[in-house]
Amino acid sequence: MKTTDGGTTWEVIPITMGTTPNFMKFISDQVGYFTTITNGRIFRTTDGGNTWNLVHQENNTALTTISIVNNNLFIGGYSDTSTTCNTFFKKSTDGISWSKECYYFPFPEPSGIYSAYFLSETKAFWGVNGGLLRYEATANTEEYQKVNIQLYPNPVKDLVQVKIGENGEYYNFQLYDINGRFIKNGNSAVPTNLEGMAAGLYILKIPELNIVYKILKE
Repeated sequence: MKTTDGGTTWEVIPITMGTTPNFMKFISDQVGYFTTITNGRIFRTTDGGNTWNLVHQENNTALTTISIVNNNLFIGGYSDTSTTCNTFFKKSTDGISWSKECYYFPFPEPSGIYSAYFLSETKAFWGVNGGLLRYEATANTEEYQKVNIQLYPNPVKDLVQVKIGENGEYYNFQLYDINGRFIKNGNSAVPTNLEGMAAGLYILKIPELNIVYKILKE
């Protein structure tokens, strides 16, 4: 709905059937955005909210916040189905093309971002289920985005191999249970033996790359 008289009267604005706006923000009198919880949709208006166009969609995700920093748009979201990217944000400079930065955190289910405040393009605070997350972009984070990481097999019965980069670069990592308790150290040079460990979810953390992965032990 839209008002132009301070809320005295309201006009119903039709949008795509089955779409429920979750979070809305205008960056000018004419240009604004809203996100949806279902199907990860981003809608944009350029005529003051009279019409809205779908500019981005990612299924099986929920988009929950919109922040604006130095003419950059940041939209936070989460996915309950992903084992490597349950928390993320999307960034755009034009509102049409969107990049994505992924993270995995072992928060209580359902995980995800429910509020966000960006202090700058590289520093932000995210309100998540179970706590507050501080984000700071680092050189290691940027390096990780260029590195190909493979973890196999997953699910795993005994031996799991971590391959980093095309040539199998060497990195240390730590293994934790789903409650955050430390289990053991490992490295990408040799397979890690999980034999004898209880079945369930475990978290593999690579500190140098500022990334974590979920492992399912059978």
